[in-house]
Formats: sequence, C-alpha cells, structure tokens
Amino acid sequence: MLFSSIERNGCEVVSNDLLYKDGQYAIDFVDFETKASDPKVKLFILCSPHNPAGRVWTKAELERLGRSV
Repeated sequence: MLFSSIERNGCEVVSNDLLYKDGQYAIDFVDFETKASDPKVKLFILCSPHNPAGRVWTKAELERLGRSV
C-alpha cells in the first residue's frame, strides 16, 4: 500500500532491502548510503519497528542513517 501511494503521486520507489544475517535483519548501510547520495532521492521513510521483521532500530543504527542523508 505504501509503495502504490508513492507511485500514484508520480514518484519512483527506491528500495533498500534488509540483509538477513545471524538470524536477524539488518540495514544494508552501503546500499542505503549509495542510494541516499543520489540527488534525485528526496525522502526516505523509516519504519520502527520494521514491519514485518519486527526490528526496532538501535540508537547507533538511527544515528548512522541520519549521518547518511
């Protein structure tokens, strides 16, 4: 539903898929930083807790995301 709302408003979805390692989902920071640095990317939407993984992002993870944009 979220992606279709974005697309209906004439925008392109750029996705940053989670990594699954050691039995837990993690943010792919390399991919995120690459995509966030593209001048065409104007916004990112963060879900916490992440659905459907149920991850609540740590302070360190949130700070790293903040430094990337």
